[in-house]
Amino acid sequence: MAVVTFRKKHWRHVMVLGLLVLTGFALFLSNWRRAVGPFFLEVQWVHTVGGILYGVAIMGWSRAFFPWLPRDGRRFGPGYARWGYFILLMVLVSGLGLLAGPSPTRSLATILHGLSSAALVVWAVWHLLTRLPIWKKPSGEWHLSRRRALRWMVAAVVTVPVVGGMPTLMKMLSGRMAGKGRTSDALPGFVPYTVVNGFPHISRDQWQLSMHGLGADLLWADYAALPRTIITINFRCVTGWVVPHVEFSGVDLEQFLTSRGWNPATHPWVIFYSGDGVYTDTLNAE
Repeated sequence: MAVVTFRKKHWRHVMVLGLLVLTGFALFLSNWRRAVGPFFLEVQWVHTVGGILYGVAIMGWSRAFFPWLPRDGRRFGPGYARWGYFILLMVLVSGLGLLAGPSPTRSLATILHGLSSAALVVWAVWHLLTRLPIWKKPSGEWHLSRRRALRWMVAAVVTVPVVGGMPTLMKMLSGRMAGKGRTSDALPGFVPYTVVNGFPHISRDQWQLSMHGLGADLLWADYAALPRTIITINFRCVTGWVVPHVEFSGVDLEQFLTSRGWNPATHPWVIFYSGDGVYTDTLNAE
């Protein structure tokens, strides 16, 4: 039976974690989601299934899959790897909490998943800085390995965009913990998901609001000219989670439909269709 060396386990671990962190940021941050575009569902599948499988591997077969440091007197003791392992377990356990459970569980899991992921990024950056690909030989001469430097540079390049997304992640988490409902990027603690086809891109030149039985369609210029109102409500998802005190700006739906000739007494139900025509929802006038 072949023995997997520490170096092989280490780089296997780096590649898997790098993939999970990158796909996780692509699911959580709105600008990353826009960049992913129509591949959102694939990214979501890779992150969810990959995280579960690797979590089972490192928890069930820790010695075989996690790169524990060899006991050969290196300057990094067992605590160095244990902290990394603990942070990783927090990421995995909180990730499972996002997949199942009532709203309070998912709300707490959102915060823990974000904080533990941020801690994992900080740990990875510190790991890179303390493992520079240059070391001093016993003779006092400094040595730089080309292969080791290349691997370190690849890891550093992958880490840069993740570090760049950290301020937005922390702003969202701080808003979630403080109970604030508005940030410059997205709802705090919001865990995005889709039903089908990811996020379709519809330009304003092609956008139109079609209303069956209520007159002509509206183009974007017509919609933008409508009067706006601002309300603050508790955002409630059909899956159970709640974000309190969210500020919305837009068109008053009841006033708009009434101005178009809608009679709630005779037609109390309104049906909405998504831009791609696949997802539908209904609203009762009562």
